[in-house]
Amino acid sequence: MSNTVTNDWVETSTAALRAAVADVTSGRPVTADADGALSRLTRKFGLGPFEQAVLVLAAGVEIDGEAATWTRERCGQSHPTIEWCLANLDGPHWDAFLPASALRRGRLLRLRVGATLSASPLQIDEDVLNYLLGYPRLAGALLPVISPIDDPSPPTESQQRAGAEAAAHFDAGAPMVALNNCPAADAPPVAVAAARGLGLGAARIDVRALPDDPQQLEDLAALWDREAVLHEMILLVDLAHLTPVDGRWASVQFLQRLGGLV
Repeated sequence: MSNTVTNDWVETSTAALRAAVADVTSGRPVTADADGALSRLTRKFGLGPFEQAVLVLAAGVEIDGEAATWTRERCGQSHPTIEWCLANLDGPHWDAFLPASALRRGRLLRLRVGATLSASPLQIDEDVLNYLLGYPRLAGALLPVISPIDDPSPPTESQQRAGAEAAAHFDAGAPMVALNNCPAADAPPVAVAAARGLGLGAARIDVRALPDDPQQLEDLAALWDREAVLHEMILLVDLAHLTPVDGRWASVQFLQRLGGLV
């Protein structure tokens, strides 16, 4: 996992996205560069051709004036709608827009207010658009609570061993690994060592900053699940010194909603 931005990556990803937009507006199947961000996102979320075309068109109206005009002339508004996509894009299926779908559960798109559900305009998430353009950055809405772990100094032998053990548990299918008997100061380097063993990055959460509202917790967990997939990261959660007042209840509720590696 790397969030390093290079000019070549930005150029490759931007060109691939613009080519995909041209494909969709011309009625052709999307042929994205295999090494670009669009292809990576498509693979990571398991998008089919229809879902990919919907996402590409939603991105196109934001970055391409001709695509925006094309969409406005055909949809009668600035963004494509569910009903328009179902009627005009190849291989349409309603379950692409269900709340549990990759497009919506993954927060790749959001529904703007429409007269009916099917008339709701589809808008790409800003952070997803930036990712597709070659700028991989953790979503800004997470940063008050979750942040990447800066590479610490090289782990000690015991930290490396603990990280390898945690990575082995993840490899065996465990979605959550407890770092028992691990001093608080050792947890970040152990998490980084485990992540590196899996070819991933690591982030940590300030559980004291978690909201108490269940819907806000749900939204935050869904957003982290998306970012964990996009940026290939595991999450370090430190519950050692929390009291109920500090947010232990919110932490448990948050952890129950997560779908990534913790």
